[in-house]
Amino acid sequence: MAFGNSNIKLLVLSIQSSDSHCLIVILVLSSTNYCRRMKNCGFGQLFNSAMARYGIVCQLLLATLLLPCEAQGCMFGLNTLGSTYPPGDIFLEKGQSLKITCMLDEVDNVTNAKKIFFTAGKERVPKRFVNVIDMSTAELLIPNMTLTNHSVYYCRLQTMDKVVCLNQVVVGLKPQEPKNLTCISENWQSLVCNWDKEDHYLPTSYTILYTLAGQGSRSQLLRCPAGDSDRKNNTCKWDFITSPIYRTVYEFYTIIMTGYNALGNVTFPPIRFHHYAHVIPNPPENLRAQNVTTHSVVLKWVVAYPMQNFPPGLVTRVQYRHQWMPKNKWIAVNTTGLPLKSESDGQTLSITNLYAHTNYIFCVQHKSRVALDSGYSENSTITVKTKSKRPTLSPEVDIGGFEADASLRSIHLYWKSIPQYLHNGDRFEYQIEMVDVNGTSNVVAFTHKTATYTKQHWNVPNSVLNHRAPPKYNIPLSFRGFHKTHFRLDANCRLYYFLVQELKRHRPYPCTGSMNWTRVSVNTNRYNVAVPDDKVYQFAISANGKKVSTGLTWANCIAVIDQRIEEMNHIIIHAVGSNFIEIGWIAGCSHRIGLVQGFVIHYCPINSDTNQQGGCKEASKDQFVAGGADVLVRGMITGLVPNTTYMLHVTVISRRDDGPPSVKKFVTTLP
Repeated sequence: MAFGNSNIKLLVLSIQSSDSHCLIVILVLSSTNYCRRMKNCGFGQLFNSAMARYGIVCQLLLATLLLPCEAQGCMFGLNTLGSTYPPGDIFLEKGQSLKITCMLDEVDNVTNAKKIFFTAGKERVPKRFVNVIDMSTAELLIPNMTLTNHSVYYCRLQTMDKVVCLNQVVVGLKPQEPKNLTCISENWQSLVCNWDKEDHYLPTSYTILYTLAGQGSRSQLLRCPAGDSDRKNNTCKWDFITSPIYRTVYEFYTIIMTGYNALGNVTFPPIRFHHYAHVIPNPPENLRAQNVTTHSVVLKWVVAYPMQNFPPGLVTRVQYRHQWMPKNKWIAVNTTGLPLKSESDGQTLSITNLYAHTNYIFCVQHKSRVALDSGYSENSTITVKTKSKRPTLSPEVDIGGFEADASLRSIHLYWKSIPQYLHNGDRFEYQIEMVDVNGTSNVVAFTHKTATYTKQHWNVPNSVLNHRAPPKYNIPLSFRGFHKTHFRLDANCRLYYFLVQELKRHRPYPCTGSMNWTRVSVNTNRYNVAVPDDKVYQFAISANGKKVSTGLTWANCIAVIDQRIEEMNHIIIHAVGSNFIEIGWIAGCSHRIGLVQGFVIHYCPINSDTNQQGGCKEASKDQFVAGGADVLVRGMITGLVPNTTYMLHVTVISRRDDGPPSVKKFVTTLP
C-alpha cells in the first residue's frame, strides 16, 4: 500500500496465537526515499518516520487492523458451548489412536468438564475412553482405530444435553498401490495407461510418469501431460502432440506412480515396462482375395503404417471357417513362412485344401513378435466363395439297403448321403438307374439333397419280390450311447442305423438324417452299436447273400437316448367275473433287453360307475406280474366285491425306474 508519492509501503504480517486464538496484525512501513538518505534503515526508524509524517493515517490503520482478540469457536456459523482440538475433520491411519480434546467456553458448578461425554454418531462412547483434564477440558482417547468412513464424533454436555462441538473422523490407509495398471501403445503412435484406484475410505489420487531405459537424469522424467488426467480420471496419454511427447524408440520404460491422500504421499516401487510387448497394431489394411479356385485362394494385405518399421517385427495370425462349420470353430493357417517385417507392397498368403462351392470367412490379425497372444489386433475379414465343380464322390450303397413292398409293387432304396460340403455346386441331385429283368434301363433324378432314401413305384415281376424274408423281431434297444440288438438269422447280416433328426414323421419311413451300417457274422445274435451323439436312431437288419438280400426289416421302436420308459396304451380286458378281472397288455416299446423286470396292476373301487372322474373310495391295491417279452401279458385280479366298479392301470417296473401309469380302465364286476 503506497501513501502519496513518498513510496511508503504498508506490509501486513499476520500471526496466529496458540494461546489466545486471536489475530495480531503488525504494520511495517517502508520509505524508499528515507532509506536512501539514512545509513541505518531499521523497522523502528521507518515506523517513527511514518508516524511523524502520517501520524493520523497510521493511527486510523492501527485502529482498523488491530482488532480485539476473541476465542475461536467450534465451527463457522455454528453457535456451540465450546470447541475441540484438533478442530474440523480428523484423518487417521488404521491402527492409530483417536484423540479429541473438548474445551468449554464457560465453567460453573453445573457446567464443567465432569459433565462431558462423547458419542460416535448416536452411540455413546464408553467412559473408559474419556478423561477429565480440568474443570473446562475433557479428553477422548480411543486406541487402535479401525477403518471408518466419515464417522461424526460429538462432545456433549450431560446437564444441558447440548453439543459442545463435533468432529468428522475418517480412518483409512495411506495411498495403496493402484490395481490393474495397464499401458497400451495404440499402433505405436500413442501410449495410454489406465488403472483402478484404491481409496480405502480416503479420497486418493495418483500421478504417473516414466523414465527412459538407461537415462537416470531427472530431466528424463516424462510426466503425464498437462490436464491432470492422471489425478482426476486415473488415465494418462502420451502421443506426438503432447508435452512431453510419446517416445517410441525405447524398448523398455520404467514407470513410477505416486499416490496422494490426507495421510500423505507414497511413491511405489518402479515398474520395468516392456514397451514393445504392449504395442497393439491396427488391423491389416486392404485385405483382398486373388486367384480363387475350387480348392484354394490367395490373400493379400498391407501392414498399417507405421508398423512396417516396428523393430521387433509382427506375427500374423490367419484363421478361417466355412459355412458348414459351427460359428465358434475356426481353422488356423500356418503363417510361419511370412516375414516378420513387411515391405511396402504388403504380404501374400496362399491357402489350399478348401471345399469347392463353399463360402469362407477369412480373418487376418497382427501382433508384436514379443507380445502375448492377448496382444493381437482387431480382425480384418473377407468373405470368399470358392468355385464349383462336378461332385467327386458317389453315394455309398449296400446290397441290403432296400425295402420291398410286394402288395404295393414298390421299393424303397437307402444309401449313405453325400455330405453337403461335398456337393461342389448348385442343383445337386441323385440319379437312380433301374435295370429290369429284360435289360431295360430307366434313370430317375432325385433332387432331395439331404435324402438317404427314396421311394419309387416300378412294374416289378412278382418273381423278383419272392425273396425269403427274415423272421420279424422286435429289436429292443438300451440307453446311454450303446444300443443292443438281439436276433437270429441263417445268413450273413448287416445292421443298419439311421439318424432321425425330427420325430414329426413316423414309421414306416421316419429317417431324415444320415445312415450307416455294420456287418456281423452269421453266428451273431447280439451286437453293441456305439453311436456318436445323443440323438434319436432307427434300426433295421437285413440277411445278405453274395448277390441277393432280404432287404430291411425295421425295429418296432426308435432309440431315444436317456428317454424314460414309455406309457403303455394297449390295455385289454379279457374276462370279468363277480370277484375277478382278467387284464392283458402289450409292452411294446416299453420293453428293453435286461431292463424290464415286470409289471404292477394298480386297482381300487370307485364311488360310482357313472362318475369315473372321482377317486378311489378306499386305498389302492397292487399286484405284481412277472414278464417282459414283447408279447401279450396277462394278469388276474381276484378277491373283488361283486357288482362294484373298479379303476385300474398298469405300470412297467424296470431296473432304472418305474414307467408312467398306463391309460385307466373302469370295469364293473358281475353281481
